[in-house]
Amino acid sequence: MIFPLVSADVDPRLSASPNAQEADADNPAEYDITVHNDGDDDMVVSLSTQQDASNCNGFSSSIEQVSGTVEAGSSETVTLTVTVNDQANGECETTVQASAQVSGGAPGAPQNADITVTTTAGDGGGIYSVKLTTDEQNVEY
Repeated sequence: MIFPLVSADVDPRLSASPNAQEADADNPAEYDITVHNDGDDDMVVSLSTQQDASNCNGFSSSIEQVSGTVEAGSSETVTLTVTVNDQANGECETTVQASAQVSGGAPGAPQNADITVTTTAGDGGGIYSVKLTTDEQNVEY
């Protein structure tokens, strides 16, 4: 007897709000990343981030993970945080990548999705110095 092969269907899709914003050393950029399941079956998803090292010096990112499953036809929202340090300048593109599998280990190939947001390093924050000079021999501070 031959049994037909049954496979499950997940179809991940990502959206971001906003798609671009400014950040400085004191104020990181936060993006709402929504993970949509446009498939017919529940899915578990793993999220990761990637930045181009040659264009993103001084930028770093972290993404929350979806807890549990994303049911068929529904979505879950997590936060992507992009921080900048004092050496950051210009723009950095951060790509969020999703790898989704059918919940419960049913057969089916993993499906992938991604979305890219842009963070611009602002002028705020940072370290400042002051130089004091005087003609006096003895100075008390």
